[in-house]
Amino acid sequence: MIQLLLASIVVLSGMLRLPVELYTTGGTPLDRGVYTLELRPSGLVFMQGNDLKTTITRAQQNPVGSSDDVTLFLGTQYLGSSAEPVLTSEERRHSKTGKALYEEEARDWSATLRAYKIAAKGQVIFEVTSRKEKSVNVSYFQLSLRPLSSK
Repeated sequence: MIQLLLASIVVLSGMLRLPVELYTTGGTPLDRGVYTLELRPSGLVFMQGNDLKTTITRAQQNPVGSSDDVTLFLGTQYLGSSAEPVLTSEERRHSKTGKALYEEEARDWSATLRAYKIAAKGQVIFEVTSRKEKSVNVSYFQLSLRPLSSK
């Protein structure tokens, strides 16, 4: 029973390059660099190679207020399903039709991730929009631009 449940959990994943150091609400730093992101039921997981860096839990509601000055922090990142096999580098290297490789890509991106900065609060909000069939789900994850001050 447990094996069936684990096999049915679909993880959405993608790559992300952080241009600056960010901090979780618990104070864990995320250095600049390339991360593998995974959207799991437990939250948004940041990994480098096989190393788990941190897991960020979902915010209960949209943390952006109506009076906040919000700017785009990162462009759209696409997250794909773990149930869909990824092509090998050899399969991705060559065009089969003469089109650009991104035009031949038939992968169904199940979710998008966008990051917004609220400079006045020193926060970065990750917004993940995922879809299943006809329903759309939006989740928010909050990070900080500065380490939390210890009082």
